Amino acid sequence: MKTARMMMTVAAAVLGLNQAQAAHSIEGVWELRTFEIVENGQMRPWCEGAFGSIVYFRGTVFAAINCTSDPQRKVFYTGPYERRPGEVVHQIRNAADESLIGKTLVRKVRMSGQNSLELVGPFGTAGIVRLTWVRRERIAVNEDPFFGVYQLTGSHNQFEGRSDVPYCTGVFGTILYTPGGFTAVALNCAPKADPSQAEPADAHGRSYFYFGSFGLGKAHVSAELENASVVEQIGERVERSMELRDGELTLAGMNGSAFVAVWRRVMHP
Repeated sequence: MKTARMMMTVAAAVLGLNQAQAAHSIEGVWELRTFEIVENGQMRPWCEGAFGSIVYFRGTVFAAINCTSDPQRKVFYTGPYERRPGEVVHQIRNAADESLIGKTLVRKVRMSGQNSLELVGPFGTAGIVRLTWVRRERIAVNEDPFFGVYQLTGSHNQFEGRSDVPYCTGVFGTILYTPGGFTAVALNCAPKADPSQAEPADAHGRSYFYFGSFGLGKAHVSAELENASVVEQIGERVERSMELRDGELTLAGMNGSAFVAVWRRVMHP
């Protein structure tokens, strides 16, 4: 009888934990607290001074991590995600490391409360990664037509005396704006048909990512960059003129050269 009662107590505790986990939503913006690699039974930091955020926003995930001690170390990707019992699946559409594009990352999810998140899963050949996060924003329903997730439909850049040059061959990307004031951008390029032909994206290694907070005006939007694939831009403020019409967002500004980018909203909070 005593053993049976103990088993029932354990089962009830596990059930309660699972129910609590199910009640907690990962939807939101999270700030990185720790980034550790578990290898051969030993735990070590991924780098000294890792900093970043991860966003789960209406079916889209965006991860942005830089390293203070080694600026060449960085993790940037975005794509659809799927929440499953006890885990989350990231399907990578854009990534600063192009070898990740098209791949799937599975992360075990642990939440001790609404504002604490732990993700655990394989990390390439380096072993198991363990990341802990604290919540920065809980995504709320908002009727403002500006907030949401957008996909790039086209771009025009001033380049080598012309004003109609695409950012790069086969450019594809995502931009998002959360109701709580966070933004993220992801751009990748396809291989050039002619490798000798220069393109605007060459200045940034043919991919471009950032994460930060934004301010919205009547006809402009600005962003304070907290993380960036071009590490020299971390801490900078970027300004864009803005027009939103019927779900189509047009942004214009400077990023090495003058540009106009057109985005189509695919998801609204």
